[in-house]
Amino acid sequence: MITKKDLDEAIETAVAQISKAVIKATENMATKDDLKSLATKDDLKRVENRLGGVENRLGGVETDVKIIKREVHYLQKNTPNQIEFKDHEKRIKRLENRVFPQ
Repeated sequence: MITKKDLDEAIETAVAQISKAVIKATENMATKDDLKSLATKDDLKRVENRLGGVENRLGGVETDVKIIKREVHYLQKNTPNQIEFKDHEKRIKRLENRVFPQ
């Protein structure tokens, strides 16, 4: 048979265990100030909208870079190198002498 003393000890032990469990559970709980630093749904939506704008601008920049690369390639392909330029200079002098004799 359980005595009053045994019952009181069992209750005291249970209360102590429950108190320890509650203390342990609340140790890692966020405080009101901790929660203030978290992003809200509105904050995340604003970030998402801004990212969309950045992505659109990056798409435009990518297009511009492609155009610039194409133009640079064209210029590299069609611009005479130093040897070709020297030959053009001599050729232009000859043509000028023929057209405008001195």
